Amino acid sequence: MAQEEVVLNVQPRENTTKGRTHQLRREGKLPAVLYGGKESALSIVIDQKEFLKTLHTEYGENVIISLYISDSTIGHSRASEKPVPVIIKEIQTDPVTRNLLHVDLYRISLREEIRVNVPIEIYGEAPGVKKSGGVLDHVVHEIAVKCLPTKIPDKIICNVSSLEAGETLTVKDLKIPRGVEVLDDPEKIVVSIIAPTVVEEKPAEEVAPEEAIEPEVIGKGKKEEEEKEEEEKKEGEGAKE
Repeated sequence: MAQEEVVLNVQPRENTTKGRTHQLRREGKLPAVLYGGKESALSIVIDQKEFLKTLHTEYGENVIISLYISDSTIGHSRASEKPVPVIIKEIQTDPVTRNLLHVDLYRISLREEIRVNVPIEIYGEAPGVKKSGGVLDHVVHEIAVKCLPTKIPDKIICNVSSLEAGETLTVKDLKIPRGVEVLDDPEKIVVSIIAPTVVEEKPAEEVAPEEAIEPEVIGKGKKEEEEKEEEEKKEGEGAKE
């Protein structure tokens, strides 16, 4: 199913100094760079709210954007402009506030394959977890694929409904849509069910007898030595008489 057109209006950005960049962010604008293709890289500015709307589709960061570049105020008519198809290449955010800082957009051709990462979504409930008490370990959360921009899947489903404790699913076990080539190692583990750990304890009675034997043996040995000494003493006295 083809993606619906997602429109984003932007303006060229001539002043790229740090001071101007900070001012744009305070005004609710987002500094960005458009590159790729045969044209030169272009610094642009985007309305932050409009950009966030483009991320709220089922395709997330893999959404194809029809970019309209204009010197007019953001949000005005785009009837006479030619759209540029782009994808989001990178989003920089503040590590503390998580606010958007900068975006890289990449020009694409709808007729040429591109490489993107697609998220993996777990589906179903594994018997190894529900019945055996195992733990589901989701090892790989996305895979790299190559396809036409219009063929980019919004997600890859990983069905764990038949997975028992100790079993795994690898990349080659995933159901991949037609027209999509997976670039990751087919043997890479995506999900595993870790079997519950069973700790065996020794019964207390196995230890007690061993502890009781040693004093008995020592005591018996000591008693025999004392009896032997007593006999030798009596023999000695009899010899003197």
